[in-house]
Amino acid sequence: MIGRVVRWQYHIVVLYISMYAVLSGNPGIELKTARAPDGVAPPPVLNVIVGGRAQLPCNVSLPTIEDSISLILWYRLDVNAPIFTVDCRNGPLETAKQFSSDFLAERAHFDLRTRPALLTIEPVKAEDAGDYRCRVDYRWARTMNNNVVLYVVVPPRDVVILDENLQPLHRLIGPYNEGSTLRLKCLARGGKPPPTVTWWRGKHLFDKDHEKENEEEVMNELVIQRLARTDLNAELLCQVWNSNLTSSIVAAVFLDLNLKPLDVRLLSTETRYKAGWKYTFECRTSGSRPEPHISWWKNYVLLGHHHSSVSHQPNISIGTLVIAPSSKDHGKNLTCRVNNPKIQDSSLEDSITLNVFFKPQIRISLQGGRTSESVYENDDAYFSCNVKANPSVKAITWIFQGNEVENNSEDGIIINNQSLRLENVSREQSGFYRCLAVNSEGQTVSEDMELTIKYKPVCKYQKTKIYTAMVGEIVRIQCDVLADPDDVTFFWTFNNSKQEREILTHTRFRLRSVARFSPADESDFGTFTCRGTNAVGIQKDACKFFLIPVGPPEQVTNCTWVNDTSDFLLVECKPGYDGGLRQQFQLEVYDMDRKHLQINLTSHSKPVFEISNLAPGSSLILVIYAVNAKGRSSVVEMNVQTNMLAERHLGNSPSSPLKPLLGVLFGIVAGLIMMALVIFLVLRNAREKGRRAGEHMKEERSSITRDDETVGKGAASSDPDLIPLHSQSLFSITPLPVDPSTATTIRDTNKKVNFIPDHEDLEDTVEDSCSSAVAVLRPEKGITFIQEREFSNGEFRIRTPV
Repeated sequence: MIGRVVRWQYHIVVLYISMYAVLSGNPGIELKTARAPDGVAPPPVLNVIVGGRAQLPCNVSLPTIEDSISLILWYRLDVNAPIFTVDCRNGPLETAKQFSSDFLAERAHFDLRTRPALLTIEPVKAEDAGDYRCRVDYRWARTMNNNVVLYVVVPPRDVVILDENLQPLHRLIGPYNEGSTLRLKCLARGGKPPPTVTWWRGKHLFDKDHEKENEEEVMNELVIQRLARTDLNAELLCQVWNSNLTSSIVAAVFLDLNLKPLDVRLLSTETRYKAGWKYTFECRTSGSRPEPHISWWKNYVLLGHHHSSVSHQPNISIGTLVIAPSSKDHGKNLTCRVNNPKIQDSSLEDSITLNVFFKPQIRISLQGGRTSESVYENDDAYFSCNVKANPSVKAITWIFQGNEVENNSEDGIIINNQSLRLENVSREQSGFYRCLAVNSEGQTVSEDMELTIKYKPVCKYQKTKIYTAMVGEIVRIQCDVLADPDDVTFFWTFNNSKQEREILTHTRFRLRSVARFSPADESDFGTFTCRGTNAVGIQKDACKFFLIPVGPPEQVTNCTWVNDTSDFLLVECKPGYDGGLRQQFQLEVYDMDRKHLQINLTSHSKPVFEISNLAPGSSLILVIYAVNAKGRSSVVEMNVQTNMLAERHLGNSPSSPLKPLLGVLFGIVAGLIMMALVIFLVLRNAREKGRRAGEHMKEERSSITRDDETVGKGAASSDPDLIPLHSQSLFSITPLPVDPSTATTIRDTNKKVNFIPDHEDLEDTVEDSCSSAVAVLRPEKGITFIQEREFSNGEFRIRTPV
C-alpha cells in the first residue's frame, strides 16, 4: 500500500515536471493546437526536422496517491498495434520494462524521469510523422489518453537552375544577347512541407510565385523580357525554404551578356579631297562586347580590308581606312559600319559625303546621234563637249587642227557654252577637233575627234597643167582629185578648135585617173578635161590639161670667136628655137685630124663659151650644138688656130692673114653657103609649123583661167612665177618620155587617135617635184620658143634661156 502511494506521488511529480517542460517549451519542440471537436482542446503539435530528435510528451501522473500505473502504451493512429510499451504490472514504474516495436526499433526510449514523461525518437524519419496517442492504464483509476501530433519537417533534397531547354546551369551562364528574353527555372526537389521557391537579385526579391509540379517538385520560372546592359554580371539567386527549423537552400548564377555597340563616329580632318591623294579616315565605336566588327562601305559597296586596320582599347575600338579617292568617288557616301557579330540587328553606322576635287573629264561627241562620217558638205555640224568636273569649269576652248576656234557667226562658227556649231560646212573644215576645259585643279584636253565631211570630187591642183609631146609620142596625162568617199568614177573628154570627143580608155586608182594618148598629127593637140563623180555627186568644175607640140632644138647661129691671147678663145653664138623645151648648149674641141676630143664644155643658159689653156699656134675644130629632152640640133663647126696675136673672127670660117690659107677658106665659105641654104629651108619649114601652133594656142587662150593665164602679144603676166616677155604666150608644159613602140590605135567616131593602155599599178602619191615649160609664141617669126618652169617642194622656179 505504501508502495502504491509512493508511485502515485512519483507520477504526480513527473507529470508536474512534464507539464512544466511542455508549458515552458523544450528546444526542438513546438506545441501547436490541433483541430478538435468543439469543446475539446486540440492535441499538441510537435514539429521535428528529419534526422533530429522527437520527444513526445505523455502525462503519467497518478490520479491519487493510492493509485499506480500498470501499463503505458504508445500508438500511432495509422498502426493498430502499440509501437512502444512500458509494462509496470510486475513492479514499480522506475523498474518497468520498456518494449519497442519494429516500427521504432532501437530509435525510441521512454524517459520517466521528466514530467511529463517523454518518448524520445532519435533519429526521426520522415515516415515517423503522424498522430500519436499515449495510453496510461492505472490500477484503480480509469485509463488516460494523451494525443500528440508529430510533424516531421523534411528539407528539400536539392535545388537546381534550368534553362528553357531544362538543361542545368551553374555559376556563369550565357552569354545572352542584349535585348533578348531570359527564361530560367528554379526546381526544388523533395521537402516536406513543400518548400517556398523565390528568385532574388542581390537583396531584392524578383519573383515569389511558384507552383507545385508534383509531390516531389516545386518550380519557379523567372522571365526577364528584355535583357539590358545593366544585367551584365548580375547575380541571380534561387532560394528554397520550407521551415524555420531548416536553413534555406540557395542556387546562384551570374549573367554573361553580348552587348551592342553604343555609338559610332566617322572622323576626318578634311572636308574636300583631291583626286589621287591619300587620306586617312577613322571610325570610333564603344560599348560592344565582345569586340565589334568594323567595315567600310562606299555607296553601300563593301571595301576590301587591305586598306583598313582595327585596334582595340578597353571598351573602345578604332578602325582606320586609308584610300585615295578618285573622280568617280565624288558625291558618294563613305560609311563606317560597326556591329556585334553575335547579335543580330546590332549595326550602327556613320557616313560622310566625299567632296572630291578633280580636273575636268571631257568627252567630245556629235549631237543628234550623228557620227563623224555622216556629215556632208553644206550641212550643219553640232559638237558637244561633255564635261564632268569639280569644282565647275572656268572656261571651255575649242581647238581645230591645233588652233583655237574663235566665235564668228558670219563664218557660221557659233560657240555656246559647251557646244560648237558649224553652219554650212565645207571640206576645208574636215579634220581633228578637240575641246579644252579648265578649273582650279588643272586643264584637260579631250581626245581628237575627226570630222570627215563628205564632198563631191574637186581638182587636187587648181592650176591647169600643160603637157608637151611630139607627134607619135605617148603622153601620160594624170588627173588627181580630192573626194570623200574616194570611190570615184572618172569621165575624160578632148577638144580643140576642130572637134570634141569623149575618151573612153583610161585607168583609175582611187582618186587618180590616167589617160595615155599619142597624137597622130598636128590636129591631136588641144585641151583634155577630167571630171569625177562619187556618192555625193558629180564634180562641178572639171580638171583641165593642155597638150602642145614640141621637138628638138634648132641650130645656133651667128657664131664668132675671139683669140685675145695665145691660149684663150671666146666663142659666142645666138640660140635657135628650143623646140618648146628647155635646151642647153654643148661645145666640143677637136684637133684638126678629128681624132682626139680635147675639150667638152656645157652651157645651161646661152651659147657662150670661154676656152683657156690652149697651146699657141694650135689648129682646132670647134663643134657647137643645142640639146633638149627631144634630141639635139644640127652642129655648127668652126676651124680656128691660135697664135700670138689676138684676133676677132666672125661667121663659120675665121679670117686669117696667111695667104696660103685663102684657097682653103674660100672652099670652106662655099661649103658654108650651101649648108646655110639647107638650114634656111629647114628653118622655113619649122617657122610654118610654129605659126600654125601659135594660131591654135590663141584659140585656146580664152578657156584658161586666171591661175593658168597666158600673156598675149603686148601684155604682161600677173603671175609672179613667170617672167614677162614681149609678144609671148606662157603655158605650163611637162616633157614626157617618148616610147612610140608601145602605142595602140583606137578609133572613135571622128578620127583615128593613138592611146597607150596603162598596165602599170598606179601609186596613190603625188610627185613633189616636176619640171614644166613656158611656151613663148613669136608670131612675127612664126616659131614657138619654150621657157622652162620647174616645180619643186611646192614652189615654181623659172629658168629662161638668154
